[in-house]
Amino acid sequence: LTKQGHAATTSLHHAFGLDRPNAAFAAGPLAGRITLDGVRATENFAEAGLAGTSTKVALAGYSGGAIATGHAAELHASYAPDLNIVGAAEGGIPADLNAALNMANNNAGAGIVWAGAIGVSREYPELAQYFAEHINDFGKGLTQAKDNLCLAYQAASFPFLNMKGLFDTPEPLNEPIPAAVLDKIRMGHAVPDVPMYMYQANPDWLIPVGPVNNLVNTYCQSPTAQVRYARDHFSEHATLPFLAVPSVIIWLKDRLDGIPAEPGCSTTDVGSIALDQSAWPLFAGAVGPLVADLFGKPVGE
Repeated sequence: LTKQGHAATTSLHHAFGLDRPNAAFAAGPLAGRITLDGVRATENFAEAGLAGTSTKVALAGYSGGAIATGHAAELHASYAPDLNIVGAAEGGIPADLNAALNMANNNAGAGIVWAGAIGVSREYPELAQYFAEHINDFGKGLTQAKDNLCLAYQAASFPFLNMKGLFDTPEPLNEPIPAAVLDKIRMGHAVPDVPMYMYQANPDWLIPVGPVNNLVNTYCQSPTAQVRYARDHFSEHATLPFLAVPSVIIWLKDRLDGIPAEPGCSTTDVGSIALDQSAWPLFAGAVGPLVADLFGKPVGE
């Protein structure tokens, strides 16, 4: 999205499918690099009319999109320090896929989380080899059936799946190869050098809140961290992204407008993030143009 020299890159998980042979859904470091490369490409596209690397950039993502957003924020300093990223907002944060796999096993989120395991295996050959050697025949057939489905069908297929039961060992995630790969894609290997707005539903049934709490604590051990963390106690995974829209857009708008984020870290527990009254007056003005775009109005006009 571009307007008045600003650029915003949104990596919402609903925008990405798994219907490409090499799509590595949930491979966080790859998603982060692709996101940053996409920003670079946009800034170098003359017809966009942007100011090159001085263009202010905001990142935002939820759930699968938070994988790309979070890793892009962590990789900014080492991979793309030339980009002027002024802030990143992420919610429903898959900070640790190992924890998500354990939580989803035999639960409603098994379909989408297993899609993440398939996606990660496309980026890490050693995990693909482990799957080939240790998944049973039913698991191989299931994986082949799910392999090239788009995200919506991935989520809807095989909920309540016993993912661990597909392997020839009772705790496959503790085996050396899966454990090593899952550690590589875990968030928290670097502290973002950009202000962060992080939000999570405490009773999230798909992405456990514990690893998000740990991630915030990890970031905030650094004296340079700027993290605003909101925990919502009434929402869950599917409702939170909609209820959080006003607060996210207003927070990002402030960063793009040059208003500094609060220094240090803060954690706020709220009944519902939708009750943030500071966001109400600006909701229509901030969200209206984006809604209008759904009906064909060009962004920025």
